Amino acid sequence: MMFTMGFGFINFVFALPAVKIIDTVSGRRKLLLITFPLMSIFLFVTSAAFKIGDETTRTPIVMVGFYLFAIAYSPGEGPVPFTYSAEW
Repeated sequence: MMFTMGFGFINFVFALPAVKIIDTVSGRRKLLLITFPLMSIFLFVTSAAFKIGDETTRTPIVMVGFYLFAIAYSPGEGPVPFTYSAEW
């Protein structure tokens, strides 16, 4: 339960700057071009952590990988599709 609350908090906090800069500073394309590679890297780290045999080592690495993914997802892939769909 705490992991889910942490994920939601991170998602909320890191989506706030995107709302401000999505159409003014960087634009949607630049946000996506920055966040997609980061999301891929963080998911790769998370998936590689499952190869670790020791569960006490694996669990924190998986959690950090998910949290880093959420940090990259929130300003890019999270709000951008909603902005596109609102313009149609």
